[in-house]
Amino acid sequence: MSAPEPPSPDDTAYSQALERINACRDQANRDLSLKGLGLTRIPPEVGQLSHLTELYVHNNKLRELPPEIAGLSNLSVLRVDDNQLEQLPPEIGALKTLSVLRLDNNRLSTLPPEIEQLTSLTWLSVLGNRLSELPPAIGTLPRLNWLQLSGNQLDSVPPEIGKLKSLVELHLSSNQLSALPPEIGLLSELAVLHLERNQLWSLPSELSKLTNLDHLVLSGNQFSEVPECVRRLVNLSLLRLDNNQLTSLPSEIGNLVRLRRLSVAENQLTNLPNEFSKLTNLNWLQLSDNKLTTLPPEIGGFSELSELYLSHNRISELPASLTNLTHLAKLLCSNNCLTSLPPEIGKLTNLAWLSLYSNKLASLPATIGQLERLTRLALSDNQLASLPKQIGQLSELSHLHLMNNQLASLPPELGELKKLELLVLENNRLTGLPSSLKKLTRLKVLTLHGNEALGISSEFLGPKFAESSDTTPPAKPAEILDHYFNEGPAATAGGRAGNHPRGGANRRKWWQFWR
Repeated sequence: MSAPEPPSPDDTAYSQALERINACRDQANRDLSLKGLGLTRIPPEVGQLSHLTELYVHNNKLRELPPEIAGLSNLSVLRVDDNQLEQLPPEIGALKTLSVLRLDNNRLSTLPPEIEQLTSLTWLSVLGNRLSELPPAIGTLPRLNWLQLSGNQLDSVPPEIGKLKSLVELHLSSNQLSALPPEIGLLSELAVLHLERNQLWSLPSELSKLTNLDHLVLSGNQFSEVPECVRRLVNLSLLRLDNNQLTSLPSEIGNLVRLRRLSVAENQLTNLPNEFSKLTNLNWLQLSDNKLTTLPPEIGGFSELSELYLSHNRISELPASLTNLTHLAKLLCSNNCLTSLPPEIGKLTNLAWLSLYSNKLASLPATIGQLERLTRLALSDNQLASLPKQIGQLSELSHLHLMNNQLASLPPELGELKKLELLVLENNRLTGLPSSLKKLTRLKVLTLHGNEALGISSEFLGPKFAESSDTTPPAKPAEILDHYFNEGPAATAGGRAGNHPRGGANRRKWWQFWR
């Protein structure tokens, strides 16, 4: 007699679910989790749990919900995200006490009209579905304060959206919207509005009535100018207009004096208006990927600024007033046209990250050594012929990038960087290394490719910095320095790749430690 067929994964998951449902009923538990079982269907017995307040069936393979869910008369939380639902049953409307409904990452193309019966709903998330329209019934949810509709195929929003008087957050990013209804101005409690990655080129003037709006995200649209209504939102603390088609900022930008975070990156700005100087409460400013050639000296008045992003512009010098930004922790100014740094840069004593790669720097001021909190310094792709000895005073530095410069030597003081973990020196003109480098006991990555005068073969050094990975790490810094100082360039030039663990368990163990 042949052995019985083993149960299918679906049968096993269904049995597990049924067992949990029965236990929940017998023990009168108020919450039930069937998440991650691989379910394709929910046992109808779930409808017997009239006492249930929370049901978690997310991360399964469900294609439908059973009509028996109508029996869950006390349900408050229902998570059905990360399934394969194509529609919701009409019985969803029977869940009169439902407060939280998560439907993210399914295959829904519509919401049923019965959604209007969920009058207790405060949180509705339908992110990452296939919605092409919203039913007018969406406006009949009087308690809704959080609505997530991002990542769908909406090309319009019904005017009934304006009836959601309790709405605090509205997420509509990554849809196909080209316009918004004027009724959106009726959302008097709205504090957060996400509209990024749509096809918007204008906004209704009624948006200016949203006096409680605190966060407005308009990134990745088609705005050629800052909408008039945005200029009147004087209570904004965050405004994102990056990746649009802006060629200038209006003088009215100065009215937004409560702004703390502002991004206008990835536009075509060539200058900033004088009124920009009024934004003295900014602590995060993103101006990268524009066509700026200068910064106004008034930027030194942004005394609260902690992060400033200026990369990929055409800036040829930094104003000396920049050094008044004593709270600045991040300054990213790569891919510009800087030929020098102001000596006053040493006053930025809270700076932790300084990125200046891909400029035209020929030297660094000695005052660079005053940046005692600096942990990362990126200077690759410049024209540096030497480093000031004061660089050895950067006692917190862990990452130093100097690739693609013209360095012929390194100051011995580099060996004082006790916390240095990464030192990238590829493609310079080094003719020797200071013995003080052996004092860098925390160094985990040292790349020296493209410095032929050192006599260290690329085979010995292993992959370049950009080519290294878990399975192909570069050689250990200690081994590189040991061969260089103890066996001499001639010994390594002969190709001694087999003398360090370039493969096998030892190499992987070292790389995992570095990671």
